[in-house]
Amino acid sequence: MARRQFSEEEARERHRAQVRAYQQRRRLAKRAGNVELQPRAPAIQDHRVDVEPPPEVLAERDQRMCLFHTSPTQALCGDPLPGYSALDRRSILLR
Repeated sequence: MARRQFSEEEARERHRAQVRAYQQRRRLAKRAGNVELQPRAPAIQDHRVDVEPPPEVLAERDQRMCLFHTSPTQALCGDPLPGYSALDRRSILLR
């Protein structure tokens, strides 16, 4: 058996009637003492944590921000900044 298709207005009215019936049942249950009302939690909770990075990390970030690629090709191809490639780090370790 096919389900009946409701017009938009009929669907809206059916929804309103369902909401009203629910609210009335809730009111009656509350009067009877069957419902414990609990406070709602905030919809958006703040989970920020104050973290201060170590000074060495900030110094390295500032140093890295001062560096630039020596050619546009390096920037386009994603080459590491001067002093941060594997070869540069290897040569520093071998000194």
